[in-house]
Amino acid sequence: MSNSAIQTERNVTKPVRIIADYILRFLRNNKDVKLSEAKERIEKKISLFAADGFDRQELEKAFAPALRSRSCLTFKAACKAQLFDEDKTAKV
Repeated sequence: MSNSAIQTERNVTKPVRIIADYILRFLRNNKDVKLSEAKERIEKKISLFAADGFDRQELEKAFAPALRSRSCLTFKAACKAQLFDEDKTAKV
């Protein structure tokens, strides 16, 4: 893996964690939220971080399982998995 690829992965670690945490809190505080609204919020957050200079493709890749999910349960599980994946890479 090249230095630029490693740097890109490090650059999106914090935004991925922020977005996943935000979405999980949003779901916890809004029990009757629609899946489409939650997906829209992820896309908006990705756009905001991309505007701040983070790699949009890497952010979209990180949240692809959540954005492809068809139920709130799998959506939430994909976001949780993203938090735990980030914890593993942070410890390495």
